[in-house]
Amino acid sequence: MISGVVNNVAQGSVVTLLVGNSQVTATVGAGGAFSATVTPDILGTLAQGNLTVGASVTDAAGNTASTSAGIRVDTLLPTITVNPLFGDGLLNVADSLVTQVIGGVIGGAEAGSRVVVSVGSQQLVTATDANGNFNVSLTPALLQGIADGNLTVGISVTDSAGNTNSTTAGALVGIHNLPKVTLSPLFGDGVLNLAESLVTQTISGTGLRAGCG
Repeated sequence: MISGVVNNVAQGSVVTLLVGNSQVTATVGAGGAFSATVTPDILGTLAQGNLTVGASVTDAAGNTASTSAGIRVDTLLPTITVNPLFGDGLLNVADSLVTQVIGGVIGGAEAGSRVVVSVGSQQLVTATDANGNFNVSLTPALLQGIADGNLTVGISVTDSAGNTNSTTAGALVGIHNLPKVTLSPLFGDGVLNLAESLVTQTISGTGLRAGCG
């Protein structure tokens, strides 16, 4: 909605507004107030960047007054590119013992745009630099609180115009239920004698895959 006030003009007079290449009219009400609704069809035609909106009104004697006001049009969502989580999309025990960085690049947003990275119940907030880069650090304490299995990290950005976009990135976590392997006694009794060395011997054991407890 565009609104304003005119002076020394009769109630019922028409105010003409120029919004981009479109004209919108409003009727002067009590106290000289007027307002006009601008439809999405018109708003969708506006070019990105600075816009000047013009307003004019003519009184009964044919005198015309005009003014203008400027705004910035920014209706494009910022884009988000996320680097592979933990370098290779995997979080193992060694990774969890040192600080990890989640980062990426935001396109179409100003420096200082707010970025929120959600890891489980934790929200880490940062801002883009002059090139659109962002990163947050995950401490070992935070990493070791992540459950094994598929991890989904949420990333959202809000630019200076209030446009918000979000995406997700995934990784596989294996830091708690680790694989185990147990060898049976070698050659039955832990000794390889001459007779045993003359025939094929079998080395066996049991393995427990990660995630089985």
